Amino acid sequence: MSVVIRCDAGGADGLGHAARMLSVACELVARKQDVVFLTRTKQFVDWYLTQGVSDGISARYVSRTISEWDMIIGEVKHDGDVKTIVIDRKGDYDAAMFRELRERVKVIRVDHPEASEGTADLLVIPNMQQ
Repeated sequence: MSVVIRCDAGGADGLGHAARMLSVACELVARKQDVVFLTRTKQFVDWYLTQGVSDGISARYVSRTISEWDMIIGEVKHDGDVKTIVIDRKGDYDAAMFRELRERVKVIRVDHPEASEGTADLLVIPNMQQ
């Protein structure tokens, strides 16, 4: 079973999303899960490589020429063993995309206070001020 984590780091994104998701990834690996990070920022990959992470975690940079939907659903289709996708990224996602994605895998959305009902199996709001 594998888990896909979608987040970016660097520039306007900062490192907060990546740091907390790397902690989640390390715990998932300890529980015998493989983890793949999907990112559009090369800064994430550069930062990730300096963290000395364990086996079972990989990072994949995806060009901005590929749509967000194609990137996410492409990974799910490519690796038929994906059971869960975690999205820790602000962005313009529509509810229909999430409903379709949830037909294939479990969806966890982190830091999306605007999320509508039915767009996630689990919604995590980590910041108390939101």
